Amino acid sequence: MLGLLLAGGCIDFVEPDIAELGAPAVIQATIRLTDLGTVEVDARLVPGLDGAGFRRSVEDPPLEVLGRIVDVDSVSRNGTRRYVASWLASPDIVADTVTFRAPAVRPVSAAAPAIQWLGIRREGEDTVSLDEDEDLRLAIRLTPGDAQPQPQIRQWFLRLGNDSTAFNISADGVPPDTVLVPSQWIPTGDSVGVRLIFSQSSVLRDPPGDYVGVITVDTRLFWTLRRRSLIAAQRSVR
Repeated sequence: MLGLLLAGGCIDFVEPDIAELGAPAVIQATIRLTDLGTVEVDARLVPGLDGAGFRRSVEDPPLEVLGRIVDVDSVSRNGTRRYVASWLASPDIVADTVTFRAPAVRPVSAAAPAIQWLGIRREGEDTVSLDEDEDLRLAIRLTPGDAQPQPQIRQWFLRLGNDSTAFNISADGVPPDTVLVPSQWIPTGDSVGVRLIFSQSSVLRDPPGDYVGVITVDTRLFWTLRRRSLIAAQRSVR
């Protein structure tokens, strides 16, 4: 039986072992982007069976992510198609509008699930220098425009850490223009890694509901935090 879960800030999909007659076609896709320019796509499409018990066919247009065609990686015995791809793009890819369009499945009446979601970018350099008692301010900008359709869930997660300690913070919604971290919460050390994850997700089900999309976009920004006093001390020792 088809399983879709939308609770507690996560969306999950359980692939059916035995397809039900007339159950919706389902595509589950995760798109991961980083400001290092990496793009990863992992998607599974379960065409299912029509009301007469015949397996549905997957037709053109194919799966498309960020304007690029993603080919089928494998097909299981029950007809489930796996799409896996990764490539290196410009670091600015995180600021672009994220586009996704599922393959066409016949015969279904609903349109193939598709999104145009907003990206996010870092303002300023990826290395931040601070004094020992100075608060951290990270400037972030959401790509201008309107998301189509609006994501049902938006969350962000910030992690600061080094080899010995870590600090984490998270919230629902879009990250603020400036994320403020008080100095007492910043791990000690001359170099601290900072990672911000912006997650958007939705269950898409246009009428009459016979083609469902479970889509997640995960965008990651990175900084390196350095302490001026410790760096100066290391230089004086040398």
